[in-house]
Amino acid sequence: CGNAAGGGVGRKVSAACGRTVINVRPSSSSRLPSIEQAPRMIFHANAVPSLPGAMGYVLGPGRDNVPDRAELLGGQGFGFTPKTADDVKLATEMMEHNASPHMQASRTKKCVLDALHASAAWHPEQRAHQDEMLEAGRFFLKSVGMGNSMAIFHRHSDKKHPHMHMVASLIDPKTGLTYDRYQFRYKAQHAAIEWERNKNQITPARQPQHDLARAARNLDWDRL
Repeated sequence: CGNAAGGGVGRKVSAACGRTVINVRPSSSSRLPSIEQAPRMIFHANAVPSLPGAMGYVLGPGRDNVPDRAELLGGQGFGFTPKTADDVKLATEMMEHNASPHMQASRTKKCVLDALHASAAWHPEQRAHQDEMLEAGRFFLKSVGMGNSMAIFHRHSDKKHPHMHMVASLIDPKTGLTYDRYQFRYKAQHAAIEWERNKNQITPARQPQHDLARAARNLDWDRL
């Protein structure tokens, strides 16, 4: 299950893994760009077939075997705010139930990749507090059309850069249908651009994308 080559927006489809990975990231480099050059926000998202598996990764020690790296930030869509491990377990069970075949509204093909595992990452020189991480998580979900989804948010402390993870159900709790993932990677990239614009965090490295986004908003066809 190798990543797509190169930087920018990558995509991989693996029959063995049974999942599609949508990755919005800077070009790979052995040297970390300075905060003046690097993008300030990176969103990464996977559609995966197992909610418990995604939660297991988020709550576990990870590849670097760092215990207690996950800190609960909160959640949405459950009718209560997850604050304890028992709350997280209950919320996960609610998402599993929501995604079970008999709860899905489609009369033909049921959704198999019914979980979203996404993350938001900041530059190592930035400081992202809990409220900002929660805001970023909810902003991302809303930007990809999942504003009313059931989701749990955690912060990780095992890397130099601040980052948070979200696990969400890909089944709309209101309609029972799968959220539309058409052009999901472009929506994710646009969300990162809009986050930087709203937070006044535009850097030279990302300026060309912001120029295109501004031209699209203003219908400036000469710039597109």
